Amino acid sequence: MIRITKYLKQSIKSKRLLEKEPPTWIKEGLHFKCTECGKCCTGASGTVAITLEDTVNMAAELKIEPYEFVDTYCRFIELHDGKRVISLKEVEVKPEQFDCVLLKDQKYCMVYNTRPVQCRTYPFWHSVTKDEASWLSAAKECEGILLESSSQREDTFYDSATIQDEVYMEREAHRQSEEDLNYMIQQTKGH
Repeated sequence: MIRITKYLKQSIKSKRLLEKEPPTWIKEGLHFKCTECGKCCTGASGTVAITLEDTVNMAAELKIEPYEFVDTYCRFIELHDGKRVISLKEVEVKPEQFDCVLLKDQKYCMVYNTRPVQCRTYPFWHSVTKDEASWLSAAKECEGILLESSSQREDTFYDSATIQDEVYMEREAHRQSEEDLNYMIQQTKGH
């Protein structure tokens, strides 16, 4: 089972006390079932912010040391808002078409069981759940977003509180990635 830091669990509980009502359009919940198609791991260039905990977990799954994982699979990037994060590398497979460095055979994730929080929380990102139009747009690319009532099974249902938790976890992972990178920089300066 994927570990979630004690801090993140406490943070989610605290967030629930302060959170506003979910957007009207998701109050009834949404249906999603990952098909492991790999489509969310390929496409235009992007960022998969990861935490130090993510790197330790993924390194263990690959049976390598965390520093080897960072050297081989990670990059340090600056986001449009000036924040710096640890991100997974990308591989350009053709012009303007990128695959996650951990995507093999254009479908299979090498670390699916320990994939980063940002990957685990897709499609429940703020950018995808902020309004119904964004959700419907994502459904065009993601076969796991279920829109048909015939496919509305209980094992695919996410209630609005769970969706809000997932959105929050994805945002929190970005914040934690920035903190972790700053920590790594400070450690490097100290030696």
